Amino acid sequence: MALKNRKGMVTYAYSDWNVNHFANGIMKIRGGKHTDVPIHRSLKENENEGIDYYVKPDPNFKDATYDVCHPEIRERINVGEFLFFRTLWRESPYFFGYFHIGEKIDGEKGPILKADMWGRFPYTMPISEETVLNLNPKAKDSHARSFNEWVNYNLGYRRYLELDEQRTDYLLNVMK
Repeated sequence: MALKNRKGMVTYAYSDWNVNHFANGIMKIRGGKHTDVPIHRSLKENENEGIDYYVKPDPNFKDATYDVCHPEIRERINVGEFLFFRTLWRESPYFFGYFHIGEKIDGEKGPILKADMWGRFPYTMPISEETVLNLNPKAKDSHARSFNEWVNYNLGYRRYLELDEQRTDYLLNVMK
């Protein structure tokens, strides 16, 4: 079966640095509010989920959904497109999977994206300079203090990078 729409987006997701496989990030709660501040250490015995920390909900690999984070992405992406996930895990950048969007459902807090059988997750691939340059040709012109900062800047840290069909095909091929 040939895929008709091969456009895609790359987005950032937080990961848990304390496990040997991809797992959604453990984030701090401060003053009763969820933050985007990751906890990169083992949890303390007196820390409680929902009070001191929460687990980042997206992407949900168990249900193959993306329905809480990045409402702008969920609005912009279409059925048939790909949503690639990248993270910083143990101080190195990785791709850890993707969803092929099979369904987009209206939800109370914006669209709910559901992956179909074409998704690949979890998957672990270090992000190389070559991959960044192939995904974002403008990356050559940027300056950064570290490789991680350069990757974040050029792949849309906290946002997304839209990919045309050629760049989506490239990323699908390197993630085989």
